[in-house]
Amino acid sequence: MSEITNEQKRARNILFFAFASLWLLDLAFVLVSSGGITGYIRLLLTAILMYFVLNGHKWAKWLMVILSALAILVYSFGSILLFGQNKALASIFVIISIALLILVIYLVFDKNVNSYLEAAKKKQ
Repeated sequence: MSEITNEQKRARNILFFAFASLWLLDLAFVLVSSGGITGYIRLLLTAILMYFVLNGHKWAKWLMVILSALAILVYSFGSILLFGQNKALASIFVIISIALLILVIYLVFDKNVNSYLEAAKKKQ
């Protein structure tokens, strides 16, 4: 079994940081919007999906890409509706949401991230 390279370790760390940031942002969204049990179930499913991505499963990677693209729209429109009384806060929340989601999508296509995901899958 081969060790992962420094580039793959760096990609893993960045990917984990991006996932953690996205999950925390989603948690904040659920808490502020009073998402109820469905919000917490979504958080759990997101964590499970991220686990499978970090372990190199291609199906999970592509599902995350699709869901992230859809989430850009949901977060954008949802946060505008949620913070309708405060346009400045809504704008900041939309910008942060889109930036984090785009970062996650970018990292999925990064060659070092793909290399890490392949190595993680081979380790299993």
